[in-house]
Amino acid sequence: MIASSPAPSSKPLRIAALVRELPIPVYAGLNLIVHHVLGRLSRRNEVLTFVLDRSYGRELGDYFLRFTCAPESAGAASASVDGIPKVARYYRTSAHTLAWLETALVDFAPDVLLGFDNNVAPYLALLSSPVPKVLDAVDSEILYLWRQVRRGDLRVRTVKHLLAALASARLYFPRSDAVVAVSDEDRDNLRLFSGHQRIETIPNGVDCDFFAPRPEIPKTRGRLVFTGSLSWPPNRAAVRWFLDSCWADILRKRPDASLVIIGKLGTEALKQEWEKHPNVEVIGFVPDIREHVLQAEVSIAPMVSGSGIKNKILEAWALGQPVVATALAARGIRCQVGRDISIAEDAESFVSAVLRLLDDPALRSATGAAGRNTALARYSWEQVAENFENLLRDVASKALRSGA
Repeated sequence: MIASSPAPSSKPLRIAALVRELPIPVYAGLNLIVHHVLGRLSRRNEVLTFVLDRSYGRELGDYFLRFTCAPESAGAASASVDGIPKVARYYRTSAHTLAWLETALVDFAPDVLLGFDNNVAPYLALLSSPVPKVLDAVDSEILYLWRQVRRGDLRVRTVKHLLAALASARLYFPRSDAVVAVSDEDRDNLRLFSGHQRIETIPNGVDCDFFAPRPEIPKTRGRLVFTGSLSWPPNRAAVRWFLDSCWADILRKRPDASLVIIGKLGTEALKQEWEKHPNVEVIGFVPDIREHVLQAEVSIAPMVSGSGIKNKILEAWALGQPVVATALAARGIRCQVGRDISIAEDAESFVSAVLRLLDDPALRSATGAAGRNTALARYSWEQVAENFENLLRDVASKALRSGA
C-alpha cells in the first residue's frame, strides 16, 4: 500500500463515490466504511456521492456529505435491462441508472471514481466514462460463499451467488484501475479469481474516540459479550458453535459466568433458542453497544465461517476490552497473540482462554490495554482514509500521465 501522507498543498481531488444506497444508519460494516472514509476524504477533497438504488426505501435524513440520487424510475429493480449483460443483471444493474450516472458524471467532471461493495462493480465496468476507477470490494464474496458451501450450505441461492461472484470478479474487477480488499487473505483470493494484479489491502478502521475506555462503568463479574448482526449467517453460526461447544464447559468451572448477545435479530426464534441455555441473555439490536461491552469482562469472537476483518474485535480493542477469538475471526488483523488478543484453535482452547481471563483481573487489564494500543496505532479511521486518498491520487495521476 502507498504509505506516504498526502501533501497538505496537494490540489483537492474531485471524487465521485458510488454506493447502492445511502449509508444510513452507520453501525453496519459497509456503512461504517462509507461513512468514515468519505467523511474524512471530504475534509480535503470535493466528494459527491451518487446513490444508485432508491428501492431500499430508507429515509435519506440529514447526511454530512453531498449526494445525488438516481431518479425513482432509474433505480427500480425492474428497470430496463437493454444492453446489460446477464451477470450485471444478477446484481440488479439498471440500464436507466447507468444512463443517468453517465450524464451526472459528465456534469460533475470527477478526477476519480470510487465504488463501494461488490455489487457496484458492474456499474464501474460498464461506464463509458474514461475517468479512472477504484472499486472497494471490502470482503471477498467468493471466499465468504465458498466457506459457506464447505460448511454444508448447498442452497440454490448460495451456489448461484457464488457462481455470480466468480463471474463478476473475472469480468468486471479488471475494468477498475485498482481494487481494495480489507485483508491480505481477501486480496489474494480476489487476485486469484479476477486476474487483477492491482488489488490493495486497506483494513477496516475503528473510531477510537467514540469507542474509548470508561473506567467508571462497573464490570459484571463473569460476564462475556458477543456483538454482531444476527441476520448475518456467520454471526449466527459463531453463537451456535460457542453455545454448543464451549458454554457448558465454561459454566462447569465458573457457574457465575453469563453471556450477553447483542445484535440485530434475524428472527425472534433465535432469542428463544439461545436463551434456553443457562445464564444467556439475547438483547438484540441496540443503537450504542459501548456500555454493554464495557460491562463485560471478556469479549468473544468465536467465528467459524465468513471472511474479512471483524469490526467486533476492533471495537472491543478500542474500548480496552480483552478479546478471545478463533483463528478465523482474527485473520486479516495484525495482532500479537497472547499480548493483545487470545486466539483459540478449537473449543477446548477457547474455553481455556476464556477461563484464564475470567480468573485473572491483571491479565484482563493488560490484554485490554494492549488491544487499545493496537487499535490506536494501526486501525484508526484517519489512517484508513489516508490510505484511500493516497491510492486515489496515485490512480488519478497515472491516468492523467497516460492521457497526456
